[in-house]
Amino acid sequence: DSRPDTKDSFYELTRDMRLNRPKVGTPEAERTKEKYFSKLLNALTSSYNYRDGYLPSKEVEALTLAYSMVYNMGIDKGQITASIHYARTMDIRQGLVNVEKFMNNLQGK
Repeated sequence: DSRPDTKDSFYELTRDMRLNRPKVGTPEAERTKEKYFSKLLNALTSSYNYRDGYLPSKEVEALTLAYSMVYNMGIDKGQITASIHYARTMDIRQGLVNVEKFMNNLQGK
C-alpha cells in the first residue's frame, strides 16, 4: 500500500487541532487567540531582519500568513495588507513596518 500512515500525516495533526479548538467567543478562545498573537509577535521580533522594532513588509506578510495558517487564526491577506499600510503610514521609516503598530492594528487595539 503506497498511502502514507494517516496517524503521522499533516491532515491528522491539523484535524486534531481543529477538533480541540475552543468555541469562538468563550474566554478560553480569547486566551488561545492571545497566545497565538503572542507567538506571532515573538516570531516577528525574533526574525533575522528585525531591527529596532522594524521589519520589511514582505517578511511581516509572510510570517503572519504562515502563523495564521498553522494556528488557524483566520487572518486573511487583506487584513495583513491593511495593517501593514497602517503601520507604515503611522511611522514612516525607509519603507519598513513598525511591528508594534502592525500587531496593535491587526488585533484591533
